[in-house]
Amino acid sequence: MTRDGDGVSVATGGGTVSTFDIATGARRWSVGRSGGADLERFALTPDETVVATSGDRLPVDLWDVATGDHLRALSPAEAETFVTDMAWSADGEHLAIALADERGGSVVVVDRSGAVQAELLEEDDVYIQTVSFNPSGDRLATTRDPYRDDPSKRGVQIWDWAEGEVVRTLE
Repeated sequence: MTRDGDGVSVATGGGTVSTFDIATGARRWSVGRSGGADLERFALTPDETVVATSGDRLPVDLWDVATGDHLRALSPAEAETFVTDMAWSADGEHLAIALADERGGSVVVVDRSGAVQAELLEEDDVYIQTVSFNPSGDRLATTRDPYRDDPSKRGVQIWDWAEGEVVRTLE
């Protein structure tokens, strides 16, 4: 849903994201690589000015919603790395990208320019399903998914992402 509650943003196939007016069904905007591979994930900044998109693998592309311009492609890890989730901070200044590779899961936090601000590594064979910022933007919550079904490794980790430290684990 959009901030005003009157619109909804969806992946519309062929590599694009669009926002539609709920009352009229009219398309408000659409961005992405028309005719490209379908998107697996997207995240819209809280001010609805930038959308991050990705297929199942890197890169993550940033798009200007007003103009439709491609701002940059972010590849903060190896190209073979899977993108499992993305979330913007409440101020829209940081994007958390949850990743998975043969080792396990990680989260890379980048600023709008694409500069890496932090990298958070899960233990081996534990993947990250979802990521979200708290309202003040100083903490990240990640859900854990162990490769081998080990209940002791499931749960939620709360990170002080700037320090790179887990501050709490919720089982």
